[in-house]
Amino acid sequence: MTAPTGPANPPVQQQVHPSVIAAAAAYLAASTALRSRLLGFITAHFGMNGYRDAAAAAYVSSVVPVALAAQQAAASLTSAYLSHVIATKAGGTYRAPAVPLDTVVGDALRGTSMSEVYQRPFKTVYWRLSQGDPIDVAAMAGQRRAQVIAATDLELARTKMAQQVMRSDHRITGYRRVLNGPHSCALCVLASTQRYHKADLMPIHDRCDCGIEPLFNNERPDTLPAELIHKVIERDLGPKYVQAGGRGPIHYRDIVVTHDHGEIGPVLGVRRRPDVKLPEGATAYRSASSLAH
Repeated sequence: MTAPTGPANPPVQQQVHPSVIAAAAAYLAASTALRSRLLGFITAHFGMNGYRDAAAAAYVSSVVPVALAAQQAAASLTSAYLSHVIATKAGGTYRAPAVPLDTVVGDALRGTSMSEVYQRPFKTVYWRLSQGDPIDVAAMAGQRRAQVIAATDLELARTKMAQQVMRSDHRITGYRRVLNGPHSCALCVLASTQRYHKADLMPIHDRCDCGIEPLFNNERPDTLPAELIHKVIERDLGPKYVQAGGRGPIHYRDIVVTHDHGEIGPVLGVRRRPDVKLPEGATAYRSASSLAH
């Protein structure tokens, strides 16, 4: 997700293990570039031949192989990155387990065929047209859905590979989120202070770009200054979410909720508060529905 911009855009600096800093930066840069190339391809091809059934079939046949190759690249990058980090933190050499790619990419991501999933944006176009939207509005909604699907599948390939690699090493007891760049969203900032069990799939959200650091033994994520967290929450969710916790520490579970989506797994969202209306621009935080395509 592209972080909201506003008058307050505080940088968030984590205390990351020294062995992780350079490797994580390179891994996240490569992952971002891969996603950018894939979304550029999706954008260029969606609607190229119109939106009828034949055009949808042509789109799927051209896009699915490219999306699958990108997922394979994302999974391989993740395996190589984690191998380096584990070897460096533990001392010595380490070789990641041979995880078959077909278990963490393609149809295995959602338990649904890619052909069916990547045709869904055209259903969005048809539905929006049936509701009276002009073709350009309906097409934009379909394109947005196509982009979300492709980006979500890349993130799933990364998280599923990470889960397999970490589960295979008894020295790893958990993991943390590594924030990417200076403008991480409120959900990721809050979630970055949590320790996840290595068997659990990392919760994601629309356009999430967090990395992963394996944790050994009793390692715990560092805490972030309360004032910094207040500023990020106010920027993304509005002042009433800050006021809900007073000016003291804000508890993770007071704001962040994990939805268990049947097709794509755990998804981060904002805990509903009936007395608070989220600000414009924060609609992607409302629920897991933006990833449920």
